[in-house]
Amino acid sequence: MIDMDKIAKEMEASYEKSDVTMFSKEMALPDRDEVIKILTDIRKLFFPAYFGAAELAKGEEKFVSDMLISIYEKVKRQVSLALSFGNKQKRKR
Repeated sequence: MIDMDKIAKEMEASYEKSDVTMFSKEMALPDRDEVIKILTDIRKLFFPAYFGAAELAKGEEKFVSDMLISIYEKVKRQVSLALSFGNKQKRKR
């Protein structure tokens, strides 16, 4: 039989030994939900007839412009979070 308690303790120990913080209130990693939204927006941008039909009604140029601005702002925020997290990790060493 598999000893799940033993596996859980081993995983916990590996978290504590890792150079990367696995769980922390201070942790500011990119937000998973935001990354999914970014990918959804990119999909709408590349395939507007399939995924962006409602927004496309505003006009093609407006649709593309709005999508590019939205994607840029979201990506910029998530990259900023990732870079700030990386800097925090370097300072801890």
